[in-house]
Amino acid sequence: MAMDKSPSTAPLALPFSGTTVTEIRNCPSRSSIALRAALGVTRTAISAPVKARCPRSGRFLRFGFAIKPVMACTVSDCHGFQASGGDIFSQMKRIRKKRRGDFAFCLEFPARSAEMGEIECNKALHMPRQNSAALDFLLNRRSRPAKTLVAPAPTRAELAPLLTAAARCPDHGKLEPWRFIVVERGAMARLADLTSQAGERLGKAPADIAKGRSQFELGHLAVVVVEVQTPSEKVPPIEQSYSAGAVCLSLLNAALAAGWGANWLSGWASHDAGFCREGLGLAGNERIAGLIHIATEGAQPPERPRPDLATLTTWVSE
Repeated sequence: MAMDKSPSTAPLALPFSGTTVTEIRNCPSRSSIALRAALGVTRTAISAPVKARCPRSGRFLRFGFAIKPVMACTVSDCHGFQASGGDIFSQMKRIRKKRRGDFAFCLEFPARSAEMGEIECNKALHMPRQNSAALDFLLNRRSRPAKTLVAPAPTRAELAPLLTAAARCPDHGKLEPWRFIVVERGAMARLADLTSQAGERLGKAPADIAKGRSQFELGHLAVVVVEVQTPSEKVPPIEQSYSAGAVCLSLLNAALAAGWGANWLSGWASHDAGFCREGLGLAGNERIAGLIHIATEGAQPPERPRPDLATLTTWVSE
């Protein structure tokens, strides 16, 4: 829909040279993406379902329903109604009261230079809001040794959201090549005894058997992430293993983020088919990806040396 009224001031300038958005059209779409204008602010929003056309590409971008505009501007529709002030939402409401049906808006911001480049513009318009708290958590996360965990462990209700978070992981082909077995305190002694039996059968040294038993003897609750290999022409077995590993890390981080102490263990017994079959009922196409022990943090461990990224990272530019 062409604008039949020229803007009285500079139209909304996208932050790369020579491009402006001169038209905001009423749109029935109920998109949840908010219009973000990179004119020195982090986010500018239009409250109503709208779409904007970029004159450079001719492409319509859909926005809607965030209601926190942050810059003063003037809004005028193509029939000459005008409203000014700092609240885009209120302005659009006032214009909408005057006219019903399809209409176009021209957003007019005070003239301001924005030579940020097209890449920065794309970031401003399309990237989601940065979750600083989540990023800070990931930069500082630290597993808690299982032997330092104490009671209480999460209840079933408290564990449910952690399992839900763990299941939101990369899963090529949506095979869900994993499942959960929650080992509660009452089952730990049985698994410890089975570990001893497996160790004797495998000829393990007494020290190895004692160490294998200890994670069950000291455990309060552990989630066994079971890798379930599923025949697939599209998804090779190794990618299904990667997905199960992603579940382990997601569960570990979810538990830590929720305030619990948590540790991802395995141990020699977890790789023994007899122990897995008798102790946990695993089928022939299943194996343990990890045992995530979750309980209350008994002692905060010291920071440990972290990888030197400069020696581990290679940049390929051509």
